[in-house]
Amino acid sequence: MIATFRARFLAMVAAATIGLVPRSAAAQSVPTTGQYLCGSNTAKTFGRFIARKSKCVQRCVTHARTSSQLYGDCFAPFGGSTARCITDPMTGAEARARASIVSRCADDCPDCYGLGVCTTGEPFVGNVESQLDLFSYFLVYCVESTGATASRTEAACEDAVARAVVKLGAARIRCYTRCFAGIFARSCPTCATGQLPAGSCDPPVSDPRTAACLAKAEATATAVIDASCGAVGANPACYVANGLETGAAWASFFGGAIDGQVPNVACGL
Repeated sequence: MIATFRARFLAMVAAATIGLVPRSAAAQSVPTTGQYLCGSNTAKTFGRFIARKSKCVQRCVTHARTSSQLYGDCFAPFGGSTARCITDPMTGAEARARASIVSRCADDCPDCYGLGVCTTGEPFVGNVESQLDLFSYFLVYCVESTGATASRTEAACEDAVARAVVKLGAARIRCYTRCFAGIFARSCPTCATGQLPAGSCDPPVSDPRTAACLAKAEATATAVIDASCGAVGANPACYVANGLETGAAWASFFGGAIDGQVPNVACGL
């Protein structure tokens, strides 16, 4: 049952077809500096977007636990202040992510990005958002998504998982963007440095420095989750049912979901 659930969830994530980090593509010509910066910034933008949207959801769940507010506002399609936090056309997490992509990509867009991405940020932002919505509803806040309220210890566990996986995602993006910067420097005709051959950053990475960076990020997330969940017997039943009762399971699952999307945004390097 666990394997079936994971396969179904990963299939839904894959359907969003959006990567979080740049990737080398043999069929692609050497990108211009502008195209490289577009891809690198897009990756970093998603790290910030994940953090901002997650904060909107976490605030909603935290407030609903101690008030008469229903949990429905905390999940897609959202409602109340949570919807404003995410969808406000000026200050919302979505608008800020789109604007960041456009500001860096509109003038020099990777050929592989297709129509619309560099002038609107879509479908990239919307597809990443779909992944976050599924992850939050089915996995992280699987107690509240049913309308129930987690116990104090379960709530602390859920919140620790939410924070840890957000930080893990941002850390993995940093590891990969630094790795791909090395590849670009090597291939850039005007660059004087560069040590990494193409393919070094493709999961599973062959670059030792990047592998160590990823392992450190996973170890940090694992320790935080274990300390707040398994070590104190605070795992919600739905975590156990989904095979996510350890920090290592969370780190592997979330990290794998990110890595599996590498080819999509990294098509320009």
